[in-house]
Amino acid sequence: MAENTSNAHSLPIGKLQTGHRQLNAAIRLYFEGGDPIAVVTLAGAACETFSELTEQQGPKGSWDRHAQEVIGLSTEVCFDALRKARRFMKLAHGDGQDILEWPCQETEALLLAAIMDAEELGGLSLPECIYRLWYFAKYVKRELALPLGAAELFPAMAKLSDIEQRARGAEALRRESARLEAAPLPGDSYARTEGARP
Repeated sequence: MAENTSNAHSLPIGKLQTGHRQLNAAIRLYFEGGDPIAVVTLAGAACETFSELTEQQGPKGSWDRHAQEVIGLSTEVCFDALRKARRFMKLAHGDGQDILEWPCQETEALLLAAIMDAEELGGLSLPECIYRLWYFAKYVKRELALPLGAAELFPAMAKLSDIEQRARGAEALRRESARLEAAPLPGDSYARTEGARP
């Protein structure tokens, strides 16, 4: 929820809160079919922030570091895969005519990587929880292997087009946001995540 800054001379900004707000905005834009460049820019910024904060916490390391070890990629290759779009957009190398081919699936993976690191830092917002369930409902083929709640929120995802799948995500986010506003439950982890509220 946006702050009223009409009478404020400054806005206090923390790294963790900024990461959550960037990621929440990216998720909403992605579900609603918003500008894909804005989605990648926001998701990349959040992913980088959460990854660095997680690395600072100690020996467990960030989710993308674990992924790199499982897949067997070098640090340089893994970092480039997760950050290449953001670096391409923010650095003015070349003559401005360069083109980057960026598959939509990599946007979805970037959003998930940011969410997995954010969880290590103390909790997820509602959009982050919804997106994670949506992602697994889309890509996990065996229903029994889905996280709790994914099949109920997003049934028969394989039968839907990409646009319909994202519309399902937007619909679920609107519905759960309304429920949370009306009557948050004691078990709602996102209801107690300061700075990560939708």
